[in-house]
Amino acid sequence: MNKHLKIILLVFVVIFLIKCALAALVPSPTMFADEYVYSKLARSFFYHQEFSIHGLLSNSYPPLYPILISIAYFAKDMQLIYFFMKVINALISSLIIFPAYFLAKERLSGKDSILAALIVSVFPANFAFSQFVMAENVFYFLFLSAFYFLYKSFDQQKLKYCILAGLFIALAIMAKIIGLVLLILAALAVLYLWFRKIRSWNFLAIFAIPLLTYGAWALRNAVVFSASTQGVLGSYSTVLYNHVSWPALFAWLAIYFAYILLAGAVILPVVFFYSKKKDLLWMLTAALVLIVIVFLAERASVGAIKAHTLLSWLGGRPIGRYADMAVVPLLIGGFIALKQGFRQSKPILIACIVSLVIASQLVYFSLFPANNTSLAVFGAFSFLLSLLKIGMAAKTVIFAVMLFSVFAISLFVLSHACARKIAVLVIVFFMFASLSAYTISHYNSATYWQGTAPAQAGHWLDRMADSKSIILFDARDCINRDIKNAKVLCAEKNYSSIAGFWLNREILFADPTVETRGADYAVSQHELALERFKEFTEGISIYKLK
Repeated sequence: MNKHLKIILLVFVVIFLIKCALAALVPSPTMFADEYVYSKLARSFFYHQEFSIHGLLSNSYPPLYPILISIAYFAKDMQLIYFFMKVINALISSLIIFPAYFLAKERLSGKDSILAALIVSVFPANFAFSQFVMAENVFYFLFLSAFYFLYKSFDQQKLKYCILAGLFIALAIMAKIIGLVLLILAALAVLYLWFRKIRSWNFLAIFAIPLLTYGAWALRNAVVFSASTQGVLGSYSTVLYNHVSWPALFAWLAIYFAYILLAGAVILPVVFFYSKKKDLLWMLTAALVLIVIVFLAERASVGAIKAHTLLSWLGGRPIGRYADMAVVPLLIGGFIALKQGFRQSKPILIACIVSLVIASQLVYFSLFPANNTSLAVFGAFSFLLSLLKIGMAAKTVIFAVMLFSVFAISLFVLSHACARKIAVLVIVFFMFASLSAYTISHYNSATYWQGTAPAQAGHWLDRMADSKSIILFDARDCINRDIKNAKVLCAEKNYSSIAGFWLNREILFADPTVETRGADYAVSQHELALERFKEFTEGISIYKLK
């Protein structure tokens, strides 16, 4: 093993340990129902080798991430299980340093490749995500690995790289279905190479492996549910039936372009587009960014209005954790351009300015973890503005001035600092942004989620109830939307529950006055003609059924 790989391995271990320590400081999940669903899918796989939520088979999410975190259920106690899930997150997400290093090594020296890999490793979307029980923790690593092997496949046309590309694309899709954008990228690349008379049967492996792999999961869904798009794709099928709002589409194209600029600390994304050398790696990265921006803008443009902005017709909301997958290779490409040469481009500069103007509407959205972890610093500024008694126009202007100040400072640094100094500054900024995201999440978790009555009920019952006990939640207490208020007992969607998250037990949802279905305990906010075992605030009581 050469010295550079030894350094990478050492950095990997250090980052893994830091992420474990920081994630451990977040005492409770906050992303309901995503974290709840993943944890229950993992439990069903561990105990029953199936993918179900409370005994009902599910097609909510692909199976890879629940399989990986299911190992945590060896711990039995739910608080330990939750901790080990975050340790697994930290371990897998930290692996991204290796494909980042090898991708950078295609163009840079060993020392510079280490810097590029470190930039990617502390990128907030990767570094500050271990606290969430969500598939992004494995997806970003698999996505960048697939991107690296795609580049090697098209650069050298060797079968081994095509097989590895197909394998990692398959794994990425089985972690998050949005990994399908890699197949779109691969198809465009093959078409481009075909016109350049570069053709190889080896490229078939890139498509065959993921299509066969996801095809098996799709077949399972079709058999268990139905052969409809809803049955095969689950919640993702709604994307296929919505009508695009064209004004909103163009606005979101600009907003997501600005998001990528800001998430990447401005300098490296701008330099990437300024790059003199438009080689295969650059074109693959640029095509990926374009595909992701168009896909996300289309999804946002069909959404209902989530926030009142100056653009009254702007529906949807920013979900930056999907855009972050394109930022990662962009960071590497930007650092390569810093080292190998770039020239300023007036069209790129104008595009950045126009995008930032439209992106000033982000001030009206939540820019906090987990959906927008990379913009947590901007989210904090936006939150402070919301506390001021000022009009929408003034708020927009102030936020826009802040965005342009960041942009101007970045361009100033770009013109006055060398590549390695810029890399160090980006690393420092990313660390600050990541720590800000952890601080925000810790405060949110500890203040609004950990000590609530539903959480206390779940902790208490997990300690007191026998491991084989069946817990029944009163379905009459479930709201008909996702849990946003931590005092809510449960939600009808996926029958998620804060109390239920902390129970490593079989859980049922029913009206206990009608049926108990063999349950040992009932959790309800209603007065029941049963023996009350324990009482909490918010009207929550635990009743003994047996």
